Amino acid sequence: MPRKVLYPFKFSDGRVVPKDNWLVMPSHAIMQNQDYYDDPSNFNGFRFAPKAKALKGECDTEGGGKSLFSSSSFDFPFWGNVKRPCPGRFYVSTVAKMILSHFIMNYDFKLANPNGPRSLAWSFALMPHPMMKLLIRRKTQPLTTEKEQQNVPS
Repeated sequence: MPRKVLYPFKFSDGRVVPKDNWLVMPSHAIMQNQDYYDDPSNFNGFRFAPKAKALKGECDTEGGGKSLFSSSSFDFPFWGNVKRPCPGRFYVSTVAKMILSHFIMNYDFKLANPNGPRSLAWSFALMPHPMMKLLIRRKTQPLTTEKEQQNVPS
């Protein structure tokens, strides 16, 4: 999110940011940095999934361990800075995962034009291309979890 400099600011190392300049966190560059993420240019749906020790409550979300989706860190800047992260990030991440899992389990998705432009860079933002069309249809047989299958009366 861009921020406009309202008055000149001088850093401790002597660098100055003049009034009316814009400051932006380079989120895309951070997320594509191989120092932070293995193979960052390829999709990995489990990149932020906790490892086995995290599932046992031993995860290091504050220190040098890999960040989880709701962790606040310098290498995952989407929840604000480390000193004052978004207090609703745990709720938001849980609800977003619930909504996404509902859609994945109950709907099929397909791009209307797989070769069309997928994103649009405008000013500071990288967003889905406004002309991209996504085809969505309800699955004829929704996916069920193992727990749901066990509770089905026979």
